[in-house]
Amino acid sequence: MNPYQQNINIMKGFFKKPLTLVFSICTFVTIFVTSVTNFLLSTSDLTSQLTRQIVNQFNEAFKHFAAQNGINYYSSPFYVTSTKTPTMSIDLLGVLLGITLILFYVQSQSEINGRTLRASRIMFRIYAIFKFVAGIIICAVGVPSLLFSVSFTSSFMPHTTWFFIAVIPLIVILLLYGISIHVFAKTIKKNLTSIFLTDRGAKFFGVMSIITALISLGTTIISLLYFNNIGIRISAVDFGMIITKSVFDMIFNVLFAVLAFSFSSYIKGYSKEYVVEAYEYDETSAQGFAAEPAQAAQQQAPVFCSRCGRQLNPDDYFCNGCGTPVQRQ
Repeated sequence: MNPYQQNINIMKGFFKKPLTLVFSICTFVTIFVTSVTNFLLSTSDLTSQLTRQIVNQFNEAFKHFAAQNGINYYSSPFYVTSTKTPTMSIDLLGVLLGITLILFYVQSQSEINGRTLRASRIMFRIYAIFKFVAGIIICAVGVPSLLFSVSFTSSFMPHTTWFFIAVIPLIVILLLYGISIHVFAKTIKKNLTSIFLTDRGAKFFGVMSIITALISLGTTIISLLYFNNIGIRISAVDFGMIITKSVFDMIFNVLFAVLAFSFSSYIKGYSKEYVVEAYEYDETSAQGFAAEPAQAAQQQAPVFCSRCGRQLNPDDYFCNGCGTPVQRQ
């Protein structure tokens, strides 16, 4: 079998597993739960309390800074009206991922030769590139901003400073997560477009997915501690929604890790034997392509009589001029 097509069939064998479909369903469920909890939290008192506390704390920090530097500064306390504006946010990248996984699963069920899962791998690479770029932007903007906030608030708001410090490594991990999924997406593309199989980046992506799952829980704990330190009271309903959102985020990333490690194990089961077959095919093909032009050139080269030098026709056995037998190599 053509090793390119064999490679495609091997990749289809992985993505046609129920894990792909389960993961796609979990992706949409996570998006739904996250969207609903964000909507409900936007209508609760938690948002207004948080906004009021943060603005007032920074206001007090500016007052201390102005007093130490001889600057006249005055600002009245910040108040939030009781009017609540419901906001609905949907993770569009998550929707793209869910559609991509369903497409992987559906296309892998087809036994028609020539199906290279092109649409699926392109969509997955788009998702990975967006995650990668988002990680770079967040890291480039977020880390300097947090470092500035730490330097500015360290003497005025120590209970807020530790929160900023804790967020910095989380942002760096988001960048590493973006890099890992980008490498994993490139690996899938390579396996579908070359004669060699590789699991490069799969384990790295699996490890980063587990770390991201733990960070999902860690971020929730840090946020709740921060709310407690700045005096925000969280209702039982809001607390339940925050925990629910965190749990679903963890499940999502754990499934991503299972997918990545399963991919690595699956590819390693084929790679050693397949590389040998692909190499032999490649060598045979190269010899065949090298032999054909040589034979064609030999057939098309003009032939001359060894005695009188007259040019002969390709099908001549004797010279038409002197009758000398034609000697062919």
